[in-house]
Amino acid sequence: MENKRWNQMASIQSTFERCQAEGIGLSRNFIRTAVLTGQIPSVLTGNRTRLINWSHLMTFIENGTPTKEETHEPGVIRRIEAR
Repeated sequence: MENKRWNQMASIQSTFERCQAEGIGLSRNFIRTAVLTGQIPSVLTGNRTRLINWSHLMTFIENGTPTKEETHEPGVIRRIEAR
């Protein structure tokens, strides 16, 4: 395998390639979606390029996906649990 030096900040594509090289099973689409939803912090450079900090990605993997608190959506009837 090629010995490649990795940067701490990288694009989604480069981050995906590093995940593959290190045996981390994240798809490019998952990384992209997590970045666009704000689960993984990123820096917007240029028009569309987002850079991801590798340590932030590792923190995200270690801590898992944050659980979404139950919120009441306006205009939707919510179920009330029986007592």
